[in-house]
Amino acid sequence: MASASFAAVRLLAGSLIPVDIVTVITGFAPRLVFGWLRRRRIERIEQQLPDALLMIAGAAKAGLSLVSAVRQVSAELAPPLVQEFRLMQHEQRLGVSLDDTLENLTHRIPVQSVSLMVSAMRIAAAVPEQDRAWFDAPPWGYRLLWWPVQWLGLPTPRTRR
Repeated sequence: MASASFAAVRLLAGSLIPVDIVTVITGFAPRLVFGWLRRRRIERIEQQLPDALLMIAGAAKAGLSLVSAVRQVSAELAPPLVQEFRLMQHEQRLGVSLDDTLENLTHRIPVQSVSLMVSAMRIAAAVPEQDRAWFDAPPWGYRLLWWPVQWLGLPTPRTRR
């Protein structure tokens, strides 16, 4: 069928050059369009991610589990991030473990911010509830790393303003 239409276009065009140009354009157009759509979707997901993380953190502080927090956030957000969260929920209902579900999310959206979010979710799921208060405590390790900078009076991101 394709070779017949190729021959018909070639006969109508009278030369091979326009047919080759049309063939090359139609051959690469879907790849270019889908690549552009994918990049745009990932950019939108990255724009929505900070709000979603704040909502998940608030739900977790209110006492919800990670899975319940994701379910609550997916009811309040807009696409495309809500579609990814709902796909995570669907995978879990089918019996996929949380770790595998988060790994699949990282493969679908190969961006560093999503990878960091997945790492934080894995840590939150692995830490027992009674030990979670430790994360709210002052970051002593962070302060120990910065004391030479403060002692020498070097500019930090907070003091540059």
